[in-house]
Amino acid sequence: MLEGVTQEGGTGTKARVPGYRVAGKTGTAQKVKKNGLGYEKGKYVASFIGFFPVHDPKVVMLVSIDSPMKGYYGSTVAGPVFKKVAESIIDLYNIKPEKFES
Repeated sequence: MLEGVTQEGGTGTKARVPGYRVAGKTGTAQKVKKNGLGYEKGKYVASFIGFFPVHDPKVVMLVSIDSPMKGYYGSTVAGPVFKKVAESIIDLYNIKPEKFES
């Protein structure tokens, strides 16, 4: 199910890494007021937590962005950061692409 999040029609397509099967979950949360009563207007935390390669995970990563400036959905704010960091980790640790089953 978590792999479906990064597939077409899922909320985390911007976290996809070409050649790798990525699974994860997007998150968008309103920030609670300092007094604990209600939510701050227009204040959010955007997140994406994911792992890859799906069948033999080497990496688990949480991207959490507190009060993002442009947009606030986890899919559009944190997903692309996950992808960029994942690509760097793949290069750094020479993680081989996963064979896709047809």
